[in-house]
Parts: sequence; C-alpha cells; structure tokens
Amino acid sequence: MQRYYSKIYWHFTGSPDVNWSKVKMPKEIEGEYKKASESVEILKLILASKKLLAGSPEKIHGNVRTNGFCCVCDIPFKDLIYHANYYGKVAIGFSANSIYKYFNPVLYKECNFPIPSDIKVDSNRKLDPEKTFDSKASVYKLMSYLFNLEESEEYNVFLNKYLGELKKYIKITHFSEVDNETFYREREWRSTEGDYHFTEKDIEALLVPKKFISEVKNHLDINNYKDNITIIPFEFLEKA
Repeated sequence: MQRYYSKIYWHFTGSPDVNWSKVKMPKEIEGEYKKASESVEILKLILASKKLLAGSPEKIHGNVRTNGFCCVCDIPFKDLIYHANYYGKVAIGFSANSIYKYFNPVLYKECNFPIPSDIKVDSNRKLDPEKTFDSKASVYKLMSYLFNLEESEEYNVFLNKYLGELKKYIKITHFSEVDNETFYREREWRSTEGDYHFTEKDIEALLVPKKFISEVKNHLDINNYKDNITIIPFEFLEKA
C-alpha cells in the first residue's frame, strides 16, 4: 500500500508569529515555532472549544487575498518530524473522514499569473536603477516589476476575477528540490468555510512532548473527553 499520504490529518499548534505575506520559503521560519508550553496551551484551548479558528487571509499578489482559513497537513507520521522544524512539537490528529467534509487540498502555485496585453503602464513611475534580477528570475517577476503589478488596481481587479473561487486554496510558493525552499512539502488542506467545528470522535491522536502528557490527560478529563484518545510522545516520533 502506498504511504506517501496520511489517513490522519494533523494540525500543529506552534505556528510562528510572523508576517506571512513576507514569507517566501519555509527556511525563513525554520526554528521560529512557538515554545512547547505555549503550543500546549493553544492545544488545550482547541480541545476545550472543539474548534479550529480560521486565521487571517494570506496574500496572493498585491491586494489579492485568500479567505480566512484554518488548515491541516496530509503528511505520513514518520515525516512529521520535518514539519515540526517549522511548526513545533504539539499537534492534534483528525480522522480523514472528518476532514474530507470541510477541507480541500491547497493549490500550490508559483507567482506567475497571466498579464493582459492591454495593461496600462504607470508612465510616472520611477524605476530603481539599483534593482537587479538574478538569472533564475522569471519573466513574470521582471514584468511585474516593470508594470508595477503589485500596486496596479487594474491588474488586481483582473487577478481577483481570474482566480475566482480558487483564491480560497491558492498557496504561493517556489518549487524546489530542496525541502526548506518550498511549501509544497507541507501537503496543506484548508477549511472551505472558515472555522472548523469538530467532535471528540473526530480526533485520532494527540502529539505532545512527554513532559506535558499528564497535563493534557488532565485537561481531557476536565473537558469530559472519554479516556480513548491516543497521546503520542513527541520523543517517540524522533525515534520512529
């Protein structure tokens, strides 16, 4: 049986506090995840509310944004150790069937969109004489700079219409053979309608550092969870 995808969908609670509109590659957030103690507190809030909150929209291009969303990742268990380098050591695992109803896979895309032939150039714009592009820069990147597409209201109106409903699921990334240069490795799924409300039976497992297991078990008891949720020590994942 192929195992390049998972039947458990994981939500990590240690996502770093950064300006995501400026993050271009995973290596820019590597090691910046929240401390385990803070991640456990967020996990406890999620378990108490039985809800994943939809976060802020992500920038696609210019003023074109996604909707607010919450997300999970479709990563086989043994490979979660690499995801933890960016999002911490605490996670909640949901059953596949509970995710299929409310989430959809992300559409990963390089920031290369069509440019209408009749797009207007800002004739008053001054180009930076110090601006350079390396040999790997795409034609789109060059044209975007020359036409100032980030700031062009006309182009942003076009792009909003062009992308339509797919805006919900677009994740801008750079495709690379190097893991920490591409978000494609995250295999992200996003909620289709904002917050995700789940039930106890939707939870397959919890992943937490060993020293927090008793605290999490006690929290489950306080919130009337049955004693049947598997809690996996993060240290086990390090040895798997």
